[in-house]
Amino acid sequence: MASYLTIYPLTLIGPLVFILTRSSGSRVPQIWSTVFLFLFSFCCLLSISHDILHSWDYLMDSYGYTLTVSDLTPNIGLFWYFFTEVFLHFREFFLFIFQYHVFLYFIPLTMRLNHHPVFIFWVLIATIAIFKSYPSVGDIALHLSLFPLFHHKLQEMKYGFIVAIAFVCVTILTPIIWRMWIYSGTGNANFYYALNLVLCVIQTILVTDALSAVMKRQFLLKKLTREYNAKKKDD
Repeated sequence: MASYLTIYPLTLIGPLVFILTRSSGSRVPQIWSTVFLFLFSFCCLLSISHDILHSWDYLMDSYGYTLTVSDLTPNIGLFWYFFTEVFLHFREFFLFIFQYHVFLYFIPLTMRLNHHPVFIFWVLIATIAIFKSYPSVGDIALHLSLFPLFHHKLQEMKYGFIVAIAFVCVTILTPIIWRMWIYSGTGNANFYYALNLVLCVIQTILVTDALSAVMKRQFLLKKLTREYNAKKKDD
């Protein structure tokens, strides 16, 4: 349903498949059946929309609207200010660069951390919140609310306190700068977009720090397992 409403949650199919097949003995048939069920449901929803509207134009008005970023109304994302300033003949190039970041990390993360599908799910949700064209506060709140699920895996995080303080500062300053720019006329778009960049950097640091902590924990567990097995063999 989320992929039907907006295109970005398509990336979540990978970790979702691993979550559903974690307890299954034969993973390959389960993977194909899950993917088939997803595609079938998605196509059915598209067909129902076509039957209601009697046209396929809604695809451009929904998914095309999101991917082409035709509305540059200020928001908490990265697109609106950049594509207001960029030259038109470079627009398609930078549009591709900005958009493909959401879909870039899906395959390598799924391959590298396939034993942690719920964590990959969280990382991809956070990546969508960072790089989607029209983000909202709800997107950020979603991945932050899921973050405590992994507290036992994130003991090695180094920048947790800095990220928390930065989130508090951005939360306080953003509505103030917005009011100064839109209502009082004493600010400008540069100040507001600077806070958007800070918000993006904070979330990026949070995700990369969490990934580093999980991979370090995975490395240490493998090392301890090898040492334990070697010691047990010697005994």
